[in-house]
Amino acid sequence: MKEERNFLELLEQEVDAYRKSLRQALKVSEELAGILEAAKKTYQSLEERLQGLQELVARGGEDLDRFRQEWEESRRGIEEWRRKLEEQVLEHLKESQNRLSEIQHLTFKRLDRVEDQLGQQKAELEGRMKGLEDRMDEVGQQVNHMEQKLLARHLEMMRKITGLQRQIFILGGILGFLALGAYFLGRYPPFGYS
Repeated sequence: MKEERNFLELLEQEVDAYRKSLRQALKVSEELAGILEAAKKTYQSLEERLQGLQELVARGGEDLDRFRQEWEESRRGIEEWRRKLEEQVLEHLKESQNRLSEIQHLTFKRLDRVEDQLGQQKAELEGRMKGLEDRMDEVGQQVNHMEQKLLARHLEMMRKITGLQRQIFILGGILGFLALGAYFLGRYPPFGYS
């Protein structure tokens, strides 16, 4: 009878120890579930940041295309203006030559004066043409500078995206390790709690 009582007491102690071990395992599982939930939210936040950066990179490419298109339109406008200016110059020179032919029949004195005027007009037109070429060179330099800035911004975004991808990969490894630990802890309690 005494042995039976001792056996029952020992059995109760074993059951209490097993219940305590199960409570501890349940508590650890709940903590791991909280950690996994926080890690999941962090992962989603990183995914959203990565998507935002990718959209920013795509928008930077669109800005570069738009800037190139505007530059092409400006260049075409400048070329058209230059062509019209050349036509006006040629027409003006033609008219001046006609006037010169008419004046040659009059006096040499008037001819000298007209030639001086033509020289001034030609110098002025050449100055305008040179100014136009300088302006086109300046615009080309500005375009090159903008392309370099956009390329540098694109490379910086790609570097940040690579860093985020590395962090997401590391976080995935940690989540996998925690999940594996939770699985083994639930399936095989620590020594002394079974």
